[in-house]
Amino acid sequence: MNKSILATAALLGVFGCNGPWNMTPSEYEGGDPKLLLSLFAVGTKDFDTLWLERTQSLEQDYDSTRAFVEEATMVVSRVGDPSDSVSYRSVPGSAVAWVPVRSHRVVPGASYELRASVLWNASRDWPTGKELRRTELSATTTVPAAWSIADSVMAPLEALVPSLSVGMPINDSAWYAMELDSLLPGRRERYRITSATLDSLRNGDMVMRRIFSGESVLYISGITRQVKNSAGQSTLLPYREYQFHLKYGAGFGGAFSVQRFDTSRAFIQNVVQQQFRRSRGATGYTREDSARLFQPGETRYYFSPMPVTATEMAGWPDVFLFSNVGIGYTGKNTLYVYATDPSYPTYNASLQGVAGGDRTTIAYSNIQGGSGYFAGALVDSFSINVFALASDTFPVRQLRAAACREAWKLHVQDGDAFDPAFCEGVQYKPRN
Repeated sequence: MNKSILATAALLGVFGCNGPWNMTPSEYEGGDPKLLLSLFAVGTKDFDTLWLERTQSLEQDYDSTRAFVEEATMVVSRVGDPSDSVSYRSVPGSAVAWVPVRSHRVVPGASYELRASVLWNASRDWPTGKELRRTELSATTTVPAAWSIADSVMAPLEALVPSLSVGMPINDSAWYAMELDSLLPGRRERYRITSATLDSLRNGDMVMRRIFSGESVLYISGITRQVKNSAGQSTLLPYREYQFHLKYGAGFGGAFSVQRFDTSRAFIQNVVQQQFRRSRGATGYTREDSARLFQPGETRYYFSPMPVTATEMAGWPDVFLFSNVGIGYTGKNTLYVYATDPSYPTYNASLQGVAGGDRTTIAYSNIQGGSGYFAGALVDSFSINVFALASDTFPVRQLRAAACREAWKLHVQDGDAFDPAFCEGVQYKPRN
């Protein structure tokens, strides 16, 4: 199987995951509870939120306001220069969030040391029991020295021409080229669309053109049309990919990506979701269907941390492939790609292995005295404005309303938790 197909299949599994990324879920490994610390040091940015949690039983409800820390000192210092440091304070109203006492910029290529002394309730019966313990935590990380996405990316030509984006057949290449010029003046010249180019597209070949950040593209929705991927294998047109070229420096150990979407626009139902609905014989959309399509927030993972040595994506780490199927929303979509030090992909792979029940996985953390991570990173981004001509789209605001109505029904019916602040402005209670 082609590497790009494997990469696309792997990425589909994380399209629904929310960002941000620097928060580990509460976990319970059995035995003595431990502290979980999570912090990213992103070069050229100020130090951001540090998250400090504790393991707890799965039977317990998670509550981020339930205090377990009696007192703590937390300091991050630049290795070799202790005077270049910043300390952290707790956030009022939160038991897990800590922020720097002042703005402090992270230096690319620099190494940092984190030290924390925490007096906390380590009782296995917490929060009813009380057993105070002082734990010393420490970790070091090195921020990658350089990282960037090229100013332009290679886009599939089908994403740049309306009729091609919906899979319209090209019966006569010469006629189509002239018609294209009359309908979209300048498009033919800019993207060098000739009869030979159209013949290649009609044959299903992959044809790409350069676009720049902020430009507009079309969501490719020609679900019935078969094309060829880079290995010459047959696939569906919506699986076309964008090629991002990456530049990295010393300390680069892997990368992950977060996608920011426009909550005032619409969700796009992709080919995988459409085929799944058809396989179940689903017709129409119920309130429950719409509620399931809603994704809280405005960010989500595009792909989870991938080490520099990964082989599942063709061209990695010099090239990153972004699938049309994964775009997900109309409007402005910004892809933030984070380069990290080697420890973070290792930690993430270990976490997934343990969570997946792989008994061969060895739990890994660079936090001495606890668990979690302290990781250095750099970030760069690329934006596209997305239009969808022939796809099933659902306004995000309507999906949010459906999700709030469903949440209220479950609150009344089953006693599930309900957040009225999140649903403010939504008529979630049934009208009499």
